[in-house]
Amino acid sequence: MFELTGKVAVITPVFDLAAEYVTRVVGPRYRDGKQHEAEQLQSAFEVIFHLAHQQTVQTLALPVLSTGIYNYPKKEVAEILYRVVNRPENQTIKTKIIVLEPTWLPLFEKLIAVSS
Repeated sequence: MFELTGKVAVITPVFDLAAEYVTRVVGPRYRDGKQHEAEQLQSAFEVIFHLAHQQTVQTLALPVLSTGIYNYPKKEVAEILYRVVNRPENQTIKTKIIVLEPTWLPLFEKLIAVSS
């Protein structure tokens, strides 16, 4: 079976949304952390940035991936996303991380504090 997780993203029109594009990517389902989930998740975030660079996107609103029904641990998602967002090549894109729960804020605050 061909596996698309973390390998393919598409950019689509947004119609009536207040944005230029919407990206869609398949994030991994978390099983036990030993099935290459971290690599797949990192790849999913990277492929979004690759598309953003191709389209010369200046601002990117990026949701945390795989944390809902895919059960990926929040701390690990935050760490992977933070690493990808802060790569030198991605610094030209203003990135807004979209979360649905306030429990995410301390995770990102800790990552920022450690890297400062």
